[in-house]
Amino acid sequence: MLAILLGNGFASQIESEVIASVGNFDYPVAIGVHPSGSPLYIANSGDSTISIVETGTFGETQRVWLSQDRPLAVAISPTTLMAYIPTDSGNVYLLDLVSDELIAFVRWANLEPRDIAIDPEGKHLYVLPHFLAGQENGVVVIDLTTLRMIDSIDVDASDGSILLSPDGYELYVVSPYENVLSVLATARRGRTPIRVPLGSTDLALSTDGRYLYAVSVYHNALSVFDTASYDVVATKSLAGELPESDQRIPSNPTKITVSPLGNRAYVTSFTTGMLTVVDTMTNEVVATREIANGLSDVAVSPDGGRVYVINALTNTLTVLPAF
Repeated sequence: MLAILLGNGFASQIESEVIASVGNFDYPVAIGVHPSGSPLYIANSGDSTISIVETGTFGETQRVWLSQDRPLAVAISPTTLMAYIPTDSGNVYLLDLVSDELIAFVRWANLEPRDIAIDPEGKHLYVLPHFLAGQENGVVVIDLTTLRMIDSIDVDASDGSILLSPDGYELYVVSPYENVLSVLATARRGRTPIRVPLGSTDLALSTDGRYLYAVSVYHNALSVFDTASYDVVATKSLAGELPESDQRIPSNPTKITVSPLGNRAYVTSFTTGMLTVVDTMTNEVVATREIANGLSDVAVSPDGGRVYVINALTNTLTVLPAF
């Protein structure tokens, strides 16, 4: 059941067609989409694999084994057609999107990636590590030609998320344990701290880079920032109610992605099982859909026509028309 917010402020309940619902995954935690639109790459933490799913039939054509390393994310470079997959062991796997074969895995000394971002040219990888006792936090820069560490940027962001601006000049880093979002300049040393709600677990940018979105698992809320001034221009409650016992669990993430068309942002909540749709022109919540507890990631097809939602508890992929 989909709730559509009408102009009069009331929500109307209508049936929304599910294009496909596919199971047989194993605790899927992240999803990536090939730049052409097919296939999908679904990271299974349960059996340490990547499921490759064609979007014509939504059949799984291949499952790539990552030894015994549990994948944490899937970052895709449309320039080099390469996927970079950080894992809980510290290894980062390189998956060729032309052949759908693993070509290498890399591990850097004393570096355990938590999240990664790739620059628009596919030349540099920005790695946000897990917090390690006795070591400073920071973003590590990897040269993707040599696969060597070439730089590091100091920032306190334990177990956080990282996002790179479309032009590659600014890096956004947030931690669920802090109420500060750090804006880092990639070409020069500089850090701009911005106050965000505690428990912020994911970030997204509007397609024109004008707005930055931060979602908080603690507050079940979306904050919208103007990237010119970093002032808060909107704060929106997300669909669903958080149980009191689950309000402070950053491992149960709230995730966000923006449609390539630039008109919608889609937010999923692990704890509430709700998908919230935001109109990026007005920054208003325009629709909600209840799916099931355990929503772990969301992605949109390159043409903006389909929304892909994975669920770690039901081991499913739900495909919805964009709305």
